[in-house]
Amino acid sequence: MTSQKQRKQTPRVGARALGVTEDWLSRRYLAETNLHMLGKNIVCDVTFRVGPTREIIQAHKFMLISRSHVFAAMFNGPFAETGEVYITDVDVNIFNLFLRFLYTDYINVNSDSVMHLLYLAKKYSTGKLEDMCLKFLETSLNANNSDDLQADEKEVFQAAFEWAKHQCENKHVAINTETLRTQLGDIVHQVRFPLLDRQFFVRTVNPSGLQTDKEQRRRVSMSIILHTEKSRQDKELI
Repeated sequence: MTSQKQRKQTPRVGARALGVTEDWLSRRYLAETNLHMLGKNIVCDVTFRVGPTREIIQAHKFMLISRSHVFAAMFNGPFAETGEVYITDVDVNIFNLFLRFLYTDYINVNSDSVMHLLYLAKKYSTGKLEDMCLKFLETSLNANNSDDLQADEKEVFQAAFEWAKHQCENKHVAINTETLRTQLGDIVHQVRFPLLDRQFFVRTVNPSGLQTDKEQRRRVSMSIILHTEKSRQDKELI
């Protein structure tokens, strides 16, 4: 009698041990249950050591392989990784965001994370995330107020510059216009330099080395055009 009772309770006990219940699982979307499995480290089978502190983050090979052919090659086949995997080129918070996207197909991209996430998207060939990051860079400046535009553009520039500088430091290369541009590639063109005010440009952009002399001259010309157009629109509103 006792044995039969124990057998009946076993599935429920097992579910509780995993941190889930039948009721909770039956009424949730796939993204929610995936995120729960990740957040609670339920039956994880791969361990990452992330960032300079080598913090432990666990995940599921099945999920990673299903989202990235890079992970598929890493965890499947004759040369598959069997031990802990070291990810030293990003910090823990960014890698957690990256995993969150892989598990849920959703992520909140902002100016602080966009360049780091774009780097991971390219590294692990997750095209959808790459598109989301590029779209953020293209559409982040959609406010009507020019001051808001400049503030947002400054954040985009700072994020791009800090990310490129960090990549140069990790690779132990000199930080100059050429190396910074190499790290950024076409991403540098997502920064709308003409929208930046002259003071920020002189104090921050010029010393950064992100723009060539030719591009700086073009920026001055574009700024004049934008200023002229804004003045014309202001007069029409009077």
